[in-house]
Formats: sequence, structure tokens, C-alpha cells
Amino acid sequence: MTLWGLCVFLSGSAQEHNGTYHYAGKFNSSFGTGEQFREYAAKLIVRDSRSLFTMKEEGVHHAGMMDPSIDLTNDSIFTVFKEHESASLLFEYGDLNRRSHFFNDTLFPMVWEMVEEEKTVNGILCRKAVTFFKGRHYIAWYAPSIPISEGPWKLGGLPGLILEAYDEQQHWYMTYVGQTPATDFDTVFFNHMLREGTDNYVAFGQFLKRMFRRLETAFGSSDQQCLDCPAPPKLRFHTWEQIDD
Repeated sequence: MTLWGLCVFLSGSAQEHNGTYHYAGKFNSSFGTGEQFREYAAKLIVRDSRSLFTMKEEGVHHAGMMDPSIDLTNDSIFTVFKEHESASLLFEYGDLNRRSHFFNDTLFPMVWEMVEEEKTVNGILCRKAVTFFKGRHYIAWYAPSIPISEGPWKLGGLPGLILEAYDEQQHWYMTYVGQTPATDFDTVFFNHMLREGTDNYVAFGQFLKRMFRRLETAFGSSDQQCLDCPAPPKLRFHTWEQIDD
């Protein structure tokens, strides 16, 4: 294996690869505690040195409605904006009140190990790379024929677009299914967020811990005075990325 770390946009022919790259995949919102897989459609919109990744659930989800855990589905994997020129990355987190919060993170800090394996993804020849990032092992299949160092979610920094990516347990899995020429997204909004400044990943972890403490206090405050009272539900909080150092 060889190691690869890249934090620049492969811009020699970047414009000709502008467009929307569509992915289909799944996400297990009960990773680590059970199985609640949901189907998702995702898209990665690439415009020159900027990109926007979004992931939307397909259909109506009913699984786990009787589960006593709190489903914090709006984790940090659903909306990610990248700007290569300034090495900036923003991601969205939706709280339990459906309010959006944006935080910044490092652009492509992962170090990839290049593996001597190849396969085709939707007819495009890809090569394999693996990395460990924020508490999880990831496998990526990237296309050297699409020379942009991009990928779904926060992943990227390889010598080609990542067309397939998943974690080792396959709780999250994205596969490229096609491309359209559209490059429209609200760059004004994200540029404003960059200029105004956002809290960093450490602040994101502190934000989550405060929210979890408030929920634990609220759900643990009921006064159990009778033997026949049902036990309060056991809270299970889990986030996709490791938030502790």
C-alpha cells in the first residue's frame, strides 16, 4: 500500500467535469445499537473549486417507531459544502427542533492508503483507497478518469472523484448512479457563512454534549414513586462522527 494525502483541487481540466453527480445509498440511523436502514438519494454538485453534497431520504420511514431511543437522524453527514481555494468545509447539523446549525471542519485531513485493486462503478474504472477518519474506517473507490479530488460527504482528496464510498460496517453506503449538467446551488448563502465565520468541530462536539445533557436531564427528571410505574426509556445517544479527541 502507498499513502496519499492531497488538499488541492485537481484543476487542470476541472471545468469540464462540472455538474451534478448522483448517488444512491443507505444509512443505518441506529448504527452501533441496531438496524434501521433507510434508502437515500444523494447528489454532489461540483462547480469549479466549490461543491455541495446533500443526502435526502427516499420514501416514508416507519421502522423503529416503537423504539424507546431518540433518533438523532439529522447527523453531520447530510449537507456538506467545500471550497478548495480557501481549503474550507462547512457541514450542517439539524437539532431536535429542526433548526439548522453550520460548523466548519478541516478540508480533507484524511490520509488515504492506496490499494492495488480495481473495479468498475456504473461502467467507470475505479481504484481502491482506505482511510480512518473521525472514529471510522472508510473504503473509497475513485475514478482517475474524472480528475477532481472530490467525493460524497466530507470524503475527498484522492486523484479522482470518489464514485463509491462506505464505512467498514456498511452503515453508510453511497454509490454513483449518473450525472447531469446542472451546477446550480446557493453559493451566496455558503459564501456568506464563510465570511461571517462559523464555529469549528470542537465547538460542534461541545454543542452536542450540551444538547445530550439537557435531554438526559429532561427525561430523567420524572419522579418514580410507585413500584408499578413503567421504567423510563433508556436514552441512547450516538453520533456518526467521533466527537472526542
